[in-house]
Amino acid sequence: PPPHTLSNTHNTPAHTDQEPAQMSSTEERNGVPLMGFGTMEHADGSVKPDVMFEAVKKALEVGYRHIDTAELYQTQELVGKAIAESKIKREELFITSKLKGMPCGEYAGVKERAASMLKKMGLDRFDLLLMHWPGPDTADWAGSPEALASACSFEWFRQHVQQAWANMLRLKEEGLSLRVGVSNFYRAHLSELSRQFPTDPPAANQINIDALNHEKAFVEKMQKDGIAVIAYRPIAFVPAYAMAADMGDTTASVLASAASEAAYTSSQQLVLSWLMARGICVIPKSSSPPNIQANFDALSKVGTCSPHVLAELEGGSEMAAMCGGVDEYAAAVRSVAEEEEARAASGGGEA
Repeated sequence: PPPHTLSNTHNTPAHTDQEPAQMSSTEERNGVPLMGFGTMEHADGSVKPDVMFEAVKKALEVGYRHIDTAELYQTQELVGKAIAESKIKREELFITSKLKGMPCGEYAGVKERAASMLKKMGLDRFDLLLMHWPGPDTADWAGSPEALASACSFEWFRQHVQQAWANMLRLKEEGLSLRVGVSNFYRAHLSELSRQFPTDPPAANQINIDALNHEKAFVEKMQKDGIAVIAYRPIAFVPAYAMAADMGDTTASVLASAASEAAYTSSQQLVLSWLMARGICVIPKSSSPPNIQANFDALSKVGTCSPHVLAELEGGSEMAAMCGGVDEYAAAVRSVAEEEEARAASGGGEA
């Protein structure tokens, strides 16, 4: 069946007194709403708390019902306050959060971390809880990409994934989250997780996907395996494409041309619709009310967007990358998995 009709039978919601958020089948993938709102901006200090609160509040007013946060972002209280003031029924919302790194160690400590986030948000469970990255919770996402790759070595991952995923499954079983999944996991990570937990795959994987980083084969493999794909920072680098245009790069013009031909209001709106047309959930972030609205409006244009409209951009652009048009941290984690795949292919063992 098409992706939006798939049900994740391997990682179904845990038993709870509350029913999962009910969404239209045309707006979700494996129970995860296609359109979500990200709250990462507050974590790096680029957006003040009051501005982030107003942004989440505006997003809920516009119609967003999927809100994405994380232990790392420290936005739980802001999101919880916005939800409370919105008066929107809990069953109409889909709340995603993420535990820093892989939650290893004693389960009691992991449970306390998840429970603390819930308490700050005024909630009793998440709809989706993810392991934020395939490495220790001390890995520095504000340092160098090389240091991040070193901290998230595959050997460390292989040694700790069993305990971490067992803790995640127990959180689901005890009702702290209806679903559990992963973030920043690539092929080798998912392969190792599947090897150790063949009957308990993640409900979702949140990775960086955008106009120049399509992850086409990987996305199709995950969707075939019943894993919902969520794209973070899907339009974060569009401004960098404009800078690259001054160096002769054509990415910005390709996006602008495609957007104008299909009556999109911006290149950002086109990219969001294109991703959703591929069955990928998106979590754009913005503190601008007009942009919050425009991003949400991309959802209504999915039916008219071809999943192949940006095929010529697949493979990326060196000039755009030089102008900051690539997520170097996501690329660093991906490189760890790719090196493991290469090692396995050369006879070094399982990937």
